[in-house]
Amino acid sequence: MDDALLAALATGVEQILILGAGYDTRVWRFAAQLGHTPVFEVDHPATAERKAGIVAENRADLPSSSPIRVAVDFRTDRLDERLVAAGFKPERSTFVVWEGVSMYLTRAAVKETLGTLHTLCGPDSRLVMDWWFMVDAPDAVSTVLRMSPQMLHLLGEPITLGIHPEDVGGFCERAGWPAAEVVGSVELEKRYVRDQRHIMPAMYVTRLERSLGTPLARG
Repeated sequence: MDDALLAALATGVEQILILGAGYDTRVWRFAAQLGHTPVFEVDHPATAERKAGIVAENRADLPSSSPIRVAVDFRTDRLDERLVAAGFKPERSTFVVWEGVSMYLTRAAVKETLGTLHTLCGPDSRLVMDWWFMVDAPDAVSTVLRMSPQMLHLLGEPITLGIHPEDVGGFCERAGWPAAEVVGSVELEKRYVRDQRHIMPAMYVTRLERSLGTPLARG
């Protein structure tokens, strides 16, 4: 995701949008590369407020750059309206990060958000996001992975959406975001892991590019 962000900045992307930002630190980690490129961070009001407090307490140790925080309660607020009110420029080239969120939403909610982003973002926009799917191998490790949604449900964070990597391209393209790259756990380990750690086989990342046409499905 960071590699894709840097590549987008190198080609002159005009704004950055981080959905479900949580405690994302890209605005400070890449302060030099971002320059004056605006970074919009979208999250629930409670999370955004807590992060703002943490940042304020550590302001002296951080670069001077700051995100534009956009508090959105998805039960009552429209994402597009809140973004535009915060200064987001529709139809401008945008790089979107949507990390650690899709698997906790419904299929309809992910489709709707992708459709909204297609409408908001301009030509040459790109989106990176991660996904979860049900590993179907018969071994013991895969069996445990298939049980993980139930275990997370007990912790209050149930996994509600799983899309196989073979199917995600069609899903995203129908929402106006064809997949330029689908990177599974094995390839991610080859590229980035330099110790004994492993990436969960059920996780993968997509790099999407906004199509010029109208999304075929929004529901």
